[in-house]
Amino acid sequence: MHVRTEHDQPILNLSVDPSERRGEWTSLVPDHGKIMHLFLIRDTPPGAFAHLHPVARNSTTFDVPLPPVPAGLYHVYADVTHENGFTETLTATMEIASPSAAQQKLWLGNSIEPVCSAEVARMLATNLFYPPDIDDSWQMDSTTTTPPHQREAGPAAVQVSGGYKMIWNNPGSLVANHDVSLRFTLNTPDNQPALIEPYMGMRGHAVIRRQNGAVFAHVHPVGTFSMAAQQFFLKASDAHPGPLPQEPPAADPPLHDAHSNLQGSPGEVSFPYVFPQPGSYRIWVQLKSQGRILTAVFDTTVQAAK
Repeated sequence: MHVRTEHDQPILNLSVDPSERRGEWTSLVPDHGKIMHLFLIRDTPPGAFAHLHPVARNSTTFDVPLPPVPAGLYHVYADVTHENGFTETLTATMEIASPSAAQQKLWLGNSIEPVCSAEVARMLATNLFYPPDIDDSWQMDSTTTTPPHQREAGPAAVQVSGGYKMIWNNPGSLVANHDVSLRFTLNTPDNQPALIEPYMGMRGHAVIRRQNGAVFAHVHPVGTFSMAAQQFFLKASDAHPGPLPQEPPAADPPLHDAHSNLQGSPGEVSFPYVFPQPGSYRIWVQLKSQGRILTAVFDTTVQAAK
């Protein structure tokens, strides 16, 4: 991985070395309409998170405009789905330099919000030579992560962009290797239920990471099962009838109009998950409302099963 500059704009380049993998590197297919879901996570304060969608330059090389995230060491996770239905997460680490004042101005204008999305950036970044993907988003930590004492006391609320509030409704005791449905609601600035719009074909996306990096999961309201992989197995089932691989039960039906701002539904979004290990975790929850991708950060501790 490296960052190059074109037209005064940083471009992150990712290359896959097939010789370093155990299996053959086969062609990729889009999942949620994207050939790759790239996550950049900075642990040290101020924490930062980006959910980006590179474009393929060839079968093993990908480019994505780099938003003005703070400098530091980042953990990199790239979710991809192969044409045979196999999904994997590629991992790496990289140092990202401080964004220049010109870069921040290009992306953000005069905004000082720590939570940003490409839809907002596109309105401001008229001079970007490489515009970001419409579904790109990023978030810089402020004081809005879940205070530890709230995690056991009841619903935990986090302020997000534009005065919205995201609420984790059931943050109580979590136990490793136990099924759980993580339930969240989004409220408008006047504390009314917000209309939740489709975001890449789903009512929401969540990223779950153990503090030491031993666990990483990109979760949807139907679980961690890839939509592209599901379509592959359904086609395979039509050709060769038989049992399909078991997938998590749907906690919340997907919405398939990925970019519609005209339709939405208020209420709760649920993510089924099984924490595989005890320990400290951070959860990033992403919902879309009024054309804005809103990201909230929650910290929690998972206990060992007794």
